[in-house]
Amino acid sequence: MQRKETLSLGDVLRKFIKEQHLDIKINETKVLTAVDEVFGKHLSSYITKKSIYQKTLFISVNSSIVRNEMMMMRQQMVKLLNDKVGEDVIKDIIVK
Repeated sequence: MQRKETLSLGDVLRKFIKEQHLDIKINETKVLTAVDEVFGKHLSSYITKKSIYQKTLFISVNSSIVRNEMMMMRQQMVKLLNDKVGEDVIKDIIVK
């Protein structure tokens, strides 16, 4: 039996990831790792916890000054993080 169309291993893996809806979690993980890179070393040092739930990024910060600064820059940070990943993964950021 011969195959008429051969697929590369990368194509098969991409198809499997898409069918199993694993791409959502992979992109969320990419966003969480990109937070430190996008926010910079200074702001990242104040972040104590970060998580994503229903397309919302939750960030816990241990400084009220940094919290206010992040609250003012929320929409810009959403755009930068989504651009870094290449897809619209998050819609909002809540800073605690």
